[in-house]
Amino acid sequence: VNLTWTFPVFDMNNSFTISGSFGALQGEALDPFLVPALDLQARGQINDIKFNFHGNENVLSGDFNMDYDDLKVELLKDSGNEKRNFFSAIANVFVKNKGEPGAEDKRIEVERNKQRSFWNYIWLGLRKGFINTVSQL
Repeated sequence: VNLTWTFPVFDMNNSFTISGSFGALQGEALDPFLVPALDLQARGQINDIKFNFHGNENVLSGDFNMDYDDLKVELLKDSGNEKRNFFSAIANVFVKNKGEPGAEDKRIEVERNKQRSFWNYIWLGLRKGFINTVSQL
């Protein structure tokens, strides 16, 4: 994981930029984030994830890009332990199983829940980028 976070200390708008990348990893490595947030597991090979976000105390926007192969999702019941096989099969109809190398970045924008942490705010951007990247809808 490579992360760069910049914030002007005396900026009254609380602006910041945060960018980063993840190298190659198995889809299972995303489970600690995806299971509690989306009740799903990812399976397949993630070749690269890159993001470049800027924001302030209200809105975060930026670019997200993910290159991947053979991606499948497994939807889980609320307990997070039991798979929903039928719904997983339907969901995978709408998942792009292979990313396109050199594909255009996905533009994202999210509003901050001010009751949650800064890191939750960044996670909302990453989550939206992931969903927008793999969804065929």
